[in-house]
Amino acid sequence: MTGALKQGNAALSGMGRRASASLPAGRFQHHRRRGDRRRSVGGGVTVCELSTDDGPALLFNIHLSEHRAAPVEFPASGDTLPDSFARRLFGMSSPLPPHLQVAARQEGYPPVDGTRGFVFNADAAAVIQFLDIGTRPANLR
Repeated sequence: MTGALKQGNAALSGMGRRASASLPAGRFQHHRRRGDRRRSVGGGVTVCELSTDDGPALLFNIHLSEHRAAPVEFPASGDTLPDSFARRLFGMSSPLPPHLQVAARQEGYPPVDGTRGFVFNADAAAVIQFLDIGTRPANLR
């Protein structure tokens, strides 16, 4: 996972230098593969520190686990997550900006302050919905 975050950071850094007025702000979405037990913390902070004129980069995470635990979608707290890795990914995930809170609400989710771009053990339909919500532009010029 650290390697993926470093690659995302490098790609987004280059994008920001080439087009500081890009549309929309860069979104790097990392998908954890089942069975990948490598750990990372710092890379997520680096990605989230990048920004363009449209705003900061957003880091959203999809965590598919071998744990047979109930799905968690767009949480505002990591308290209900079943393990430390899920809580770590939740902690690395960006809070939903206002325009994505509106998009989430339109899709039937009840976002509150602190709701993050994170899903745990979501089914295929919820993953697609998560990707759709997370890639909606804030405004079109």
